[in-house]
Amino acid sequence: MNAPPWQAHLADRLAAELPDLQGQRPRLRLLGPPRQHTYSRQHWFEASVAGQVWARIIVKQAFGERAAAPAAEFAALQTLHAHFAAQPDLRTARPLLLLADPPAVVMAALPGRPLFRVMQACRRPHGHGRGLAAACHALHTTGRWLAHLHRLPPPATARPAPAPAARLAGIWQQLAAQNTEIADLTAIKNHFERVLAGRTWGDPVLLHGDLTLRNVLVQADGGVAVLDTDLALTGPAAYDLGFLDASLDFIDRWQVLSRGRLYDDAGLGLARMALRDGYDAGGAADDVALCRALRLLQRAAELGEHVQRTRPALARVLIPRLIHPYFLAAAARALGVG
Repeated sequence: MNAPPWQAHLADRLAAELPDLQGQRPRLRLLGPPRQHTYSRQHWFEASVAGQVWARIIVKQAFGERAAAPAAEFAALQTLHAHFAAQPDLRTARPLLLLADPPAVVMAALPGRPLFRVMQACRRPHGHGRGLAAACHALHTTGRWLAHLHRLPPPATARPAPAPAARLAGIWQQLAAQNTEIADLTAIKNHFERVLAGRTWGDPVLLHGDLTLRNVLVQADGGVAVLDTDLALTGPAAYDLGFLDASLDFIDRWQVLSRGRLYDDAGLGLARMALRDGYDAGGAADDVALCRALRLLQRAAELGEHVQRTRPALARVLIPRLIHPYFLAAAARALGVG
């Protein structure tokens, strides 16, 4: 496997700028090909010093609409690492270096299982017992992590997140383009228009903005680490809580394909309670339900577009008969509609 041309300079930078290496130049071993994500390409390395593994590190190159993001992400990681230093079980990635060529953030890799893997303990026929207890503990701790993030003063560069009405307008257009003809959609639209008219939200907080089950790592000691936080958005706390709450309705594709029958409703209900208790959301339940429904509608539109692009021959069947009915029914439940 060919090493990227900047790898040799990376080892020199690490030796020169990280005090814990005491000037020793680490040996970097590339761990497989780059991992492609929506807006980034990640190179993973094992760094060894004097024959002993020092750390696994990630070089994250941003591209597309986030090509200019590395400097902001590095600054966000520095802020978060300091903010969570006094919380031993609430963690973020440690920033190591900011590279100019290629523009990239270098960070220490975090161990752990993605939260969606832990949540799969809520599948039938088990659905209860030790696995569910671990899932609830992880969500409770994630709720605490989120509460601590929301107490952090927003940086001057943070911008307001789009208002719910603006987000909904785009979602309706996406769903209409997918020929959605489901009675639940009209009821949901009417409900949203009614409750959003003149609605006031709480004071804006600093948001994660993309808090999914894949962006939370559950570590062996019970702590959690949250990834992909760029400190770029502000808005109601319910945005983040509703976003994560909604992800319990699409833990994996089998949950959707089985129309939810694969997962234990009672277990998922306990998991939702654990998240709220960890955050101590108080009186925000109505706002969280609205944001949960909003995310479910967004996911219906996203998944529909994905199927149209990747499985065009099946799109006419999957979208109206499976994808839209599942997500719209989940949104209706969140809103108490129907």
